[in-house]
Amino acid sequence: MIKRKKASILVSTLMFFAVLSGVFIFQNMALNSQLTSRSQMITLTKIDKIQLEASLNYHKNNQKIYQHTDFKVTVKNDSMTINFGNNMYTRELLMKTP
Repeated sequence: MIKRKKASILVSTLMFFAVLSGVFIFQNMALNSQLTSRSQMITLTKIDKIQLEASLNYHKNNQKIYQHTDFKVTVKNDSMTINFGNNMYTRELLMKTP
């Protein structure tokens, strides 16, 4: 009788720890997903800011190549190519409305 009680306590404890570790794994996966999304949003915000700066610079100075320490922008027709880090992004040149 005593051995059966100890065994049932051990089994229920092991099941509890298994469920708890599963919860921690899912929580870690959710956190990693959130951090990845946040990182991508920060990068896209930086690209939007670069697009705005390059468009303003193009309209003010008619400069087709705009360089900075972190990025390089090349304007062709109504689009621009942004080299940021190891990635290349293509965006539209922002135009003034009449």
